[in-house]
Amino acid sequence: MDALLPADVWYARYDPYNGDPLLFETEGVLQEQCEDFSTQHILGAYLRTFARHPFLIVKDRLASSELVWSVFPVKGSYNHIIGLDIHNGSFVNDERLNQIFGIQEKKTNEITEIIRKCFYLVHDNVIFNIVCFRPAWLFWVLGVFMLCTPSGKRKKWLAILPICLNALSLLIAMNFQAFRYVWFVFECVPFAVLLLHGETIVRKKEE
Repeated sequence: MDALLPADVWYARYDPYNGDPLLFETEGVLQEQCEDFSTQHILGAYLRTFARHPFLIVKDRLASSELVWSVFPVKGSYNHIIGLDIHNGSFVNDERLNQIFGIQEKKTNEITEIIRKCFYLVHDNVIFNIVCFRPAWLFWVLGVFMLCTPSGKRKKWLAILPICLNALSLLIAMNFQAFRYVWFVFECVPFAVLLLHGETIVRKKEE
């Protein structure tokens, strides 16, 4: 780790709930240094650290992925849900956008303000925020319904496997609390529950 960044920078920029300060607030040094090492070398160092300090690594992973497993927000965590601000500079200075779409400048309008007010109406309400933007409660609901599935129907678990593996991948790799990584849960889990406990309707062939 000392070969990537000085110890004082690690201490100053490390945030258990957000990896962006290390990536974007070190003037690109971390990315450049990482390019000098192979994936095998970095993974080897990570696994050696896990072997020596397993609880520390598990704690770090749970903090980085708390949006996946914690129904209620953990103190110090956050959830980047949506970007409502329009950065004119990114449009005006992007020649590709100007050439393809003819974009010169974006301005807020009445619809933008309505969207902003509706969003914060939901965002600022604790219950609405949890129900609409934190998927952990749906994962727990899915787990309960999976356990309650009759033994004769548990072969349906195979259909739920992609959702479970996707959640596992987030637990392993997630380092930024953002709704864009977990929105699929709100789309898939209701159908998964219906699949587990619904009855298959078979139309009999007319004789």
